[in-house]
Amino acid sequence: MKSSLPSPLLTMLARRAWVILGVLVALAVALRVLLAAYCPVPFGYVFDLYYRGITHLFKTGQIPGPKDCWECTNPPVFFLMGWPFYALGMKIRPGDEAFALRMAGLLPLGCGGVISIYAYRLLGAFRFDRAHRVVGAALILTFPCLFISSYGLEADIVVTAWMTVFLYYLVRYHISRDPPPMTILVVGSLAGVAMLTKYSGFVTLLTALAVVAIRVTRCRVRRVLRDGALLVGACLAVCGWKFVTNIEEHGTPFVANWPATNSYSIGSKTHRYWNIYDFATFRLGDALDLWPPNAPPGILTHQDVYYSVPTCLHAQAWTDMSFFSVPGRHGLPRAQPYPLKEVPLWLIASVLILGVVPSALALIGFAATLRRRFFWPLGIYTLIGIASYTWWFVAQMTWSIKTKYILFLLPAYVCYVLLGLKVLRSCRTFLADVALVLLFALFAVTHVYLFEFAVR
Repeated sequence: MKSSLPSPLLTMLARRAWVILGVLVALAVALRVLLAAYCPVPFGYVFDLYYRGITHLFKTGQIPGPKDCWECTNPPVFFLMGWPFYALGMKIRPGDEAFALRMAGLLPLGCGGVISIYAYRLLGAFRFDRAHRVVGAALILTFPCLFISSYGLEADIVVTAWMTVFLYYLVRYHISRDPPPMTILVVGSLAGVAMLTKYSGFVTLLTALAVVAIRVTRCRVRRVLRDGALLVGACLAVCGWKFVTNIEEHGTPFVANWPATNSYSIGSKTHRYWNIYDFATFRLGDALDLWPPNAPPGILTHQDVYYSVPTCLHAQAWTDMSFFSVPGRHGLPRAQPYPLKEVPLWLIASVLILGVVPSALALIGFAATLRRRFFWPLGIYTLIGIASYTWWFVAQMTWSIKTKYILFLLPAYVCYVLLGLKVLRSCRTFLADVALVLLFALFAVTHVYLFEFAVR
């Protein structure tokens, strides 16, 4: 997919790559500091009180279980990783839980950094040139869902960090002609940690098994079987104990509070609510009506546009879909500390509309790589991730459509955006330049939106 003609825009990006990257990183750090500093609650932008698992671990010294709190059903890595930060906060200011929670907020901030670094390294592994890597870095650092999640004490951003590192090493394994056994052991161990962080981490094991299996066309069967055994062995060595414990104590490997309990079932008795979700509409106008001046009152899940899956995922990817901006969207009294954010509607509209551009490019990039073996790990990871998430959310009637639940797909999304740009350039140079200009516009208005969201 080589460019037919050199682009002045890409040439400029290549020549000033390190300066632009430095500016982007500086802005990203500053905006995230503001996000944490101005957040009205110490545990960040998150609905459920997942920090209770961390406080339980601190007070009792025991890993929390499903009976200890509503939010304690997740596997334990999030609680274990959050505990040292919380304990340090309590050490510095004994008895000041708000300060300790602020300290624990360093965990999601750090995970956001890990995601950004390894997503950028993934671009290098796929041999994107310097100019395209700058575009990818801008998309990663300004992506609103990642930004908002970077200050929220919950497992989603933690599992995304582990899965991003996993994907990078899996791609390194895939593109190597003769990877050493240690590589697949690392991949398996990372898959195990992801599974021990959140059940969506199972996407890693399924993806890795598929990537190992397709090597059978260029490796001996014995080698493929060996790598498969090392992969599964390393993964189970890390996380197997947790799922054995779940089976012994609860009769199922996946323990979750209602309404997510049935989502993990593959049996025919589990009802799937396909009829309440709309997979075929894209209603940006209705999404914009969720903010003032026309904002309707009530919980987000009581708004009809919430059940338009493409609209909902897009609106939560590029904004908060009024989740933390309009009081009452959560529906519970404990969520009321999130006050009204008076972000200009024109700014929200600009981000939502321009956000369609990278998604369109991603679809082009995905379609162009279906026959290119080099990019198959991305496709496998994406398809398994989307399929598993869809199966999970259609078993629930409310609160299951959240883009942060598939934030782990962001690195693949960015790769597909850049591939889409390269496809356009190989076919229509003018269209590629138009798309690039629109991406620049998106990055500009998104920086303004992130600032407004952080300080309001």
